[in-house]
This record gives sequence, C-alpha cells and structure tokens, in this order.
Amino acid sequence: MILIKNAIALFFVLLIFSCSDKKKYAVEKYQTKEIIIKGAEKKSNYFSLDKLNNKTVFSYIDYTNKKLIAKIIEDKETRIIPLDKLTDIDYIFNYKITSLDSVFLFYQITNEITLINSSGELLSRWRINKPLGENAVKDYCFYTFYQNDPIIQNNKIYCSVLRNTLSLNTTNNIKEFFKMPTELVIELNDTAYTCTNKVGRFPSIYQQGNSFYSNYVFHCINKDKQLVYSFNMVDSIFVCNEKGLLYSSPCKSKFITEKPRPFPNDSLFNFSYLNGYALKQAMYMQIYYNADLKLYYRIARHSQRLLDEAGQKNLFHPWSIIIMNDKLEVMDEIYMDYKLYSNFLFCVSPEGFIVRNNETLNNEVDSIKLYFFKLKYEN
Repeated sequence: MILIKNAIALFFVLLIFSCSDKKKYAVEKYQTKEIIIKGAEKKSNYFSLDKLNNKTVFSYIDYTNKKLIAKIIEDKETRIIPLDKLTDIDYIFNYKITSLDSVFLFYQITNEITLINSSGELLSRWRINKPLGENAVKDYCFYTFYQNDPIIQNNKIYCSVLRNTLSLNTTNNIKEFFKMPTELVIELNDTAYTCTNKVGRFPSIYQQGNSFYSNYVFHCINKDKQLVYSFNMVDSIFVCNEKGLLYSSPCKSKFITEKPRPFPNDSLFNFSYLNGYALKQAMYMQIYYNADLKLYYRIARHSQRLLDEAGQKNLFHPWSIIIMNDKLEVMDEIYMDYKLYSNFLFCVSPEGFIVRNNETLNNEVDSIKLYFFKLKYEN
C-alpha cells in the first residue's frame, strides 16, 4: 500500500514538473509604424524587413527609378542607394543588406551575386555556376524570395536552390527534381568562391513522385550555427550541419489536422484548380530563431474556404505562430488575426516580432503599417 501511495505521489510530482515546463505565451502589440508608399514605388514586388544594429530597416527596390530605398524606422531616416550603375536590375530577385554600406544583390536567372556600397558602386561580382553534387547538376537557380531570404554569416552565404529545367508533370521528373538538396553554402573570396550542396534534402513524402504545388523550403540558423529547415508539407522540422542531417523534431500545428493532398500531375497547368487547391491546402511556412529570447517561431498557414460568408472569394489564409524553446520543444501556438496581420513580412525582434498589415497595395493604398509585438509567457 505504501508503494502504491509513493508511486501516485511521484506521478503527480512528475506531472507538475512536466506541465510547468510548457509555458503559455501571450502577445502584446505595443507600437504601430506607418510607412508611406507612393507612385512608382508601389510597383516593387518585394518588401524586406530586417533588424540591423538593433534598428528596424524596412526596404524595397524601386525598379522604375532604379534605386533601393531603406527606411530606418527608429531614426525616421531614409537612405537611397542608386542602382542605375548596374545592368539588368529587373533580374534582381532578392537582396540582403548586411550594413548600410554593404548590400548583396541576388540575380535569379544568371545566378549572380553582386556586392555594392551605399553609393551603388560595384565592389565585387560572383557568377555561381559550378556543377553541384554527385551528378554534377548544372540546371539550377537561386530560389530566394521574400519569405526565405539568403542568410549571410562569417563570409558564408546560405541560399536555397532548385532545378530549373524539369517540368513537374511526370512522376519521374518530380522524383528527379526532389533529389537535389535545397541548400547552397557559398564561401566568398575577393573574386572567387567555393560552394557545397549537401544539406536540406527534401523529406520522403516529396520523393514519391507526388505534386503539392508548393515546393518552398524555409531555413534559419540557430545559436549553434546549425541549419534548421521547415518544409511545407511536413509536420517535423529538420536540423543539419553543413555535412548533413543531425536530427528531426516534431512541430505540429494544433490548427492543421488534415494530411497533405497531392494533386494530379496533369493538373499542373489547370490554374483554376490550382488556385482552389492552394487556398484549401494547409501548410507550414517560415522558420525563425530569436537569439534574444532563445525561441524558435514556425509559421503555420491554415486551410481556408474558397468563399467567405458574403460569397466573395477569400484572399488570405488564417495563420498562427508555433513557439518552440531552445530544445525545439513546442511550448505554445498563437493564432493571429489574419484579417489584420500578414505573415508575408515577418521579422524577429528582441522583444518578440514585427509583422505588417494585411492589405494589398493598390492605387488607393498609400501606406504599409508595421506592428511591433512583445512576447511574454504566463506561468
């Protein structure tokens, strides 16, 4: 009888400790900043939000007037970097500001990386064209976009790449497409470079010849300089070093209950079908590491109905933020009001995170709002 009582007591002690480890988090919006966007500047298809020397930098390329505009929010200062000394700026698909006098430009079609200063002067240029992997793959291109920026640390660039000549309308092509690792690790010298392509392999669900319409891969780097990956159709996240996979960790959203649904290969160009598929299909998105709070954020995009209550087509997905601790244990998940906030512009901050308003730019909208959130846990 004493043993039974001791066992019951031990059970409740362990239960208390296990529950106390899992914190409940709350968000508090403490600041709103409005940024005026007018005229030709609205034609920019890319807006970036970064923390640079503890300053919030909102930036974009004005392709019409050939300039990069960087607005330092805290200082109410605007820096303009001219791009008119460069050629083919329409092919600049992404960029990374590492300081206000150092900007890396990524060219999508030519696989070029260009380094310029604050005057728009060309400092260095690299053409990334070395064959990759055991099969010496040459048909690849940068796959950097506004939710999966390149990461630059210690003279190394971590950049997503994908095959660019395979049409994903046959099972064999799909299998071949997903064989290639997604991460290109580039080490730059003054005029030369070295690169490896060993990590970021697609999980098995992708390598069975199925199409999921979205092939996005999201990455971040943690405090141990490990690469952490989030794939659209997989609950788990994957941790790698530059040599390969170290381990995976479960990270499932409580708002995503359905399994991934492949679509028929012959529907690849049926855009009406694909639009409906993309709206209904829940998926995982960006992954971030907050070094100040020692937390990970993973964005979960939920399934959405085709039509709203008024019979109009829904344009936005509901979404949430999965919060994990330093050990990649899920602590909580915060639902965001998708009618107010967009996950398309998301930035980690020492207090929590920053997001933008969920309005599309059009002729009537002349501003973007940035919302600053504090993240705090409740015992």
